[in-house]
Amino acid sequence: MFSCNSESRYVKRDGEWEWKHFHGGNFNFEYQKIDSVNHDRFSIISENYAKDDHNVFYKFSIIKNADLETFEVMERGYSKDKNNIFLDDEMVIFANPQSFKLLEFPYSKDSKRVFCGTIPLKLNENEAKEFSVTNTDKLLSRMKSSTLLSYFIKVNPEYKWLDTLNINGVIYGKGGTGETLNKKFKGFKEIE
Repeated sequence: MFSCNSESRYVKRDGEWEWKHFHGGNFNFEYQKIDSVNHDRFSIISENYAKDDHNVFYKFSIIKNADLETFEVMERGYSKDKNNIFLDDEMVIFANPQSFKLLEFPYSKDSKRVFCGTIPLKLNENEAKEFSVTNTDKLLSRMKSSTLLSYFIKVNPEYKWLDTLNINGVIYGKGGTGETLNKKFKGFKEIE
């Protein structure tokens, strides 16, 4: 069985770094050029992360606002620096790196908030403390969705405030479930 992650890697071809990844049904590999990279100062951090003298990369994308000096890979697609938490190449919105903890995907938390992927749930601080992951559908709860910020806001207009942040997209898990004493969530949405 082929896996995108286990088959993906950084490679140097013709003096330039590229991201090699498995491509679909015909069992071919593709090479994605890494833009805005200093090829002479490029170094691999781990399987999916690299850096040069200006940027940190997740696969072939720049992680905006990542601090080169304090950046470190966590687990399950999460990373952090002194200022931010990241999931893949997107910032986990308002997450505090000093108190951040991974829960069962798609949820994580810090001392004040709970997150579904990169999105903070609409909970007050006390509700965040009592939040627990239920993940009633174990298969769907592991699925990760990514979308451009503009599309996410179009289908979730209550999140229009996200366009004031310096982010390109959001990542979330639609199939995750969790609850507080008085609220239930499916993904990032409260349900009744």
